[in-house]
Amino acid sequence: MSAWRIRVSLFLNFFVFAILLNTVGIVIKRVIDDYGVSEALAAS
Repeated sequence: MSAWRIRVSLFLNFFVFAILLNTVGIVIKRVIDDYGVSEALAAS
């Protein structure tokens, strides 16, 4: 497999992982706002 295909694959994996991490942050923020809980409780 050529090096550029590996680099593209790694970039796409990193991009998807970043989107998933951002989604978790949004969910925690919504829980804090909707239920009025503390940040520590919402993250656990």
